[in-house]
Amino acid sequence: MGTINAFSSIDLIDFCIEEAEENNNFKFYIDFRYDDSVHWKLYMIKPDITVIGSVNFTQKGLKFIQDMCLYIKNKELYLDYLKESAEVKALDKVFDCKNENFNNELKNIEKTFKIQNLVKFKLYRFKFRRLFKKRNST
Repeated sequence: MGTINAFSSIDLIDFCIEEAEENNNFKFYIDFRYDDSVHWKLYMIKPDITVIGSVNFTQKGLKFIQDMCLYIKNKELYLDYLKESAEVKALDKVFDCKNENFNNELKNIEKTFKIQNLVKFKLYRFKFRRLFKKRNST
């Protein structure tokens, strides 16, 4: 789940949509509420891993160059954040990429902000798949 302002690459969004369609273990939501949206830096990996910090899902963020993160293996914390993220996902303007309103909102964003590809998609894809495969193999 991420805010629309957190994604600078339409290619990354397209990749995440495709990944969600092909992989039932991957869910992709965008919070389209703009200034009222969440700004979490929260990554959750089943069954009990929570990563909290300032790391963005960007080229620099994925390299952990300037940002800090806490990697916490704790089932209770994971479940607490799972509950909180479910509450956020139930809000208006927060859509799963499989929701019929998702594409309409995304088209509006593209028209309004003319989202450009500011990052190298291939690096995102490589880093993301590497991280996702590593987590699924444990």
